[in-house]
Amino acid sequence: MLERLRLLEIADVRWWNAGAQYAVSLSGALRARGHEVVVAGMPGSPPLEACEKEGISTAPIPGLDGSDPARFPSAAASLRRLIVRGGFDLVNAHRGGGHLAAALAVRGAGRRIPLVRTRGDIRSPRRGPFARALYARWTDRVIVSGDFMRRDYAPLGVEGSRITTIHGGVDLERFRPSSARAASRRALGLSEEAAVAGIVARLSPVKGQADFLEAAAIVLSELPGARFVVAGAEQQIRWSDLDALARRLGIAGSVQYLGGIDDVRRVLAALDVGVVASRGSEAICRIGMEYLASGVPVVATRAGVLPEIIEEDVSGHLVPQEDPRALAAAMRRVLADRTGARRLGEGARRCAEARLGLERFAAATEEVYREALRA
Repeated sequence: MLERLRLLEIADVRWWNAGAQYAVSLSGALRARGHEVVVAGMPGSPPLEACEKEGISTAPIPGLDGSDPARFPSAAASLRRLIVRGGFDLVNAHRGGGHLAAALAVRGAGRRIPLVRTRGDIRSPRRGPFARALYARWTDRVIVSGDFMRRDYAPLGVEGSRITTIHGGVDLERFRPSSARAASRRALGLSEEAAVAGIVARLSPVKGQADFLEAAAIVLSELPGARFVVAGAEQQIRWSDLDALARRLGIAGSVQYLGGIDDVRRVLAALDVGVVASRGSEAICRIGMEYLASGVPVVATRAGVLPEIIEEDVSGHLVPQEDPRALAAAMRRVLADRTGARRLGEGARRCAEARLGLERFAAATEEVYREALRA
């Protein structure tokens, strides 16, 4: 383990998403390893509220995310004062606005402070001379949440040796195979004997709920007793839109809608297979990691980081994006073979324990910090 460090993690996210969860869980894991951690972000934002619940020190800075150009200079100045007063050994910025503010702040701090940029966002970094200077000259190391992102940095002058892939981490104690299957199914109105597939994601076209329902209709033609669970908060799609599609497909009686849920574990405990039907995005795929840690076999598209964290026929199956027939075939393969599903579930948990635990997550990040401090 590194000597005790004082670390500033910048999570200037205005909402709760996988990137925010990545920053918050990393901060908690680093603190658990003995480091002093402060998280800077937007006042009243979900990431800072989550840190406060966990007892992680926070530093609210208005305008830090760069969404208001008029406030950004003041935010960068506030960040510089925080860095100077706090005596931080290293700064890690988790989003673009905070990255730029941190680059300006550390350059004006009066001493050399390493700057790390962690990217858990599917959007590619900006190009151009200023972005090249920001990454090539002012940023010591880059962490990406998936190997597929590495190619974005060559045009910015970042050598491969300065880029490290660190997949997200999941709490292996909180998410683990559950013995509450029967109780969870009763609570959800599902029979204990039914084959159940579920998708947990915000209701957005990119998450592929429509593909999931089309695949469910195909599965039902061969497994008429199967049931399908859709959980997630309304965003660009409403529950009524999905219900209308299910009715057109003739499967409305086999689909259960749960809406946004406070504790996803009660849903995971009821599933025979967890589905990620995304058409894109998935820079981190928090729900994919939670499926794996919970011992739930995964059927997922090859979007983003998913091929990196799911092993074919070990923890689940991978299919092309926007292909309901391929999705249905993989779902049916798991649902129709309980012995095979049990094997995949055990493989999913083993994969999570080997590669996705919070201890591994923090240790890998510490190693990047150590390299930046040595350099």
